[in-house]
Amino acid sequence: MGETLQPLLEALKATAVALKHGGIPFALAGGFAVYARGGQDSRHDVDFVVREEDADAARKALADAAFDVIEPPEDWLFKAERDGAPVDLIFRLASGPVDGGLLARAETMPVESVEMPVLSATDLLVAKLASLSDHSCDLAPVLALVRSLREQVDVAQVREATAGHPFAEAALFLAARLGVLDDGARTTEEGPMGEEYHLWHVEQRLAEDDRTSELGVHLRRVGDRLHVTGQVASEAGRSRVLEVVRQECPGVEVVDELTCTDRTLGERPEGSEVIR
Repeated sequence: MGETLQPLLEALKATAVALKHGGIPFALAGGFAVYARGGQDSRHDVDFVVREEDADAARKALADAAFDVIEPPEDWLFKAERDGAPVDLIFRLASGPVDGGLLARAETMPVESVEMPVLSATDLLVAKLASLSDHSCDLAPVLALVRSLREQVDVAQVREATAGHPFAEAALFLAARLGVLDDGARTTEEGPMGEEYHLWHVEQRLAEDDRTSELGVHLRRVGDRLHVTGQVASEAGRSRVLEVVRQECPGVEVVDELTCTDRTLGERPEGSEVIR
């Protein structure tokens, strides 16, 4: 880290010391947590996480340590500053509220000679992925984090925590395709292939197979189950899609979440009902 980061480092250490002296549970988060775990350095502000119920005590501890406490319009953090170096005290991450479980998973380690809890690599990645949206979908920081901490990340936990989040799933798929994510890849005749890569190929087969030709079908693994979602043209198409999925993914429980768009069931007598 260069000399220009020294004010941030001093603020980081002073914050940790103040919170420790105040008996407030906390953990280092954000880019400096990645740095503490051996990843690339941060050139932005310093992030810590505390529980919301401890926020007032944290404000007082920092004010007593000669920090200027700032209340931003956002309701999920407060800010502090000392000697021009900004610090964010966050009590609600994009992945959820800061709680005892999150803090318990943090690991105490020396950061610039001060012992402090640092968020786990898995929780850092989950929080980063959860913050992705259609208004903020820069995958470069995600890939940088994965490259830096890939050996410390529990990929199964990350996938479970971000299941159903399309931007997170896309980022993990890209990381696996680029070979920067250790996803328990298995070997096929075509070489190493992670689960996301395999599921993508199954979707491609469904789109190209004459028996299915279904373009709107997607597969999503949640725990031990494989959810099949999307639209099919007919009930026969539904059966064929599920048959292909079971053939390609043997031994996995398949959950049918498909919807059928075919509403032309032939001529019906006046007043009759179609039960679906």
